[in-house]
Amino acid sequence: MANVKAPGLMTSPPNFMDLFWCVMEAKPAQDLEAFVTTAWFLWNNRNAVRHGETSRTALQIFEASRIYLAEFQTHCVSSNAPQSHVLTLWKPPPPGWYKTNVDGAVFKERSQCGIGVVVRNDKGQIMGALSKTLPYPLGALDVEAKAAEIGIIFSWELGLREIILEGDSQTVMNAIASHDPGSIQIQQLVTGIKSWVPKFRAWKTSFTRREGNKAAHLMAKHAKLISVCTIWVEDTPPIIMSQVLNDVSDLGFSPV
Repeated sequence: MANVKAPGLMTSPPNFMDLFWCVMEAKPAQDLEAFVTTAWFLWNNRNAVRHGETSRTALQIFEASRIYLAEFQTHCVSSNAPQSHVLTLWKPPPPGWYKTNVDGAVFKERSQCGIGVVVRNDKGQIMGALSKTLPYPLGALDVEAKAAEIGIIFSWELGLREIILEGDSQTVMNAIASHDPGSIQIQQLVTGIKSWVPKFRAWKTSFTRREGNKAAHLMAKHAKLISVCTIWVEDTPPIIMSQVLNDVSDLGFSPV
């Protein structure tokens, strides 16, 4: 299965774990469930053949995994009450800390990427913001890791020493925070980030959903409109003025 080229991937992952990371990052939850179920049936079929049993055809494996997943999902739906979606909002860091939100965007039609970074204090005030174009193509996971790297360096250059690095890629945030370097395609970037973070007096990583990371997302998309890099220091970029106000509207702060 390591030789399977998943839809939407620029290259074939070298092993199953890297393929899993890519699918988890790129596909919606229902596709990931189908992927995992099919992989489980393939594994069981392999073991059965090794113990002398007859191998199933690819169609039989696919059909069996589809039926199994459908039965499981039906059971989950019937046994769980409907749950309303809880909106994820931006949350300020603890007093004395700074939160660095990062995001990346892929501009396939231009073979370019965009990086967005927004750094705020515990009152929601802008310490710095950045929008940067990368004049070369990266995959979705790679650009998220690159955004984290740029966000860390930018925070250091602003003179901040207690930061929370926050992004909407759980894969990247987990890789930075743990001993696991994550997918092979981001290991070099993660290693570079891990060489930076010990310089800070204190640091953490935080995963948030896209709606909690809107300001950084807007900055990443804005990179399509600039040539190289635009930086704001202690000033709110017009592109995110409304979003920053919305983020802190219930906190009783004045962010601008």
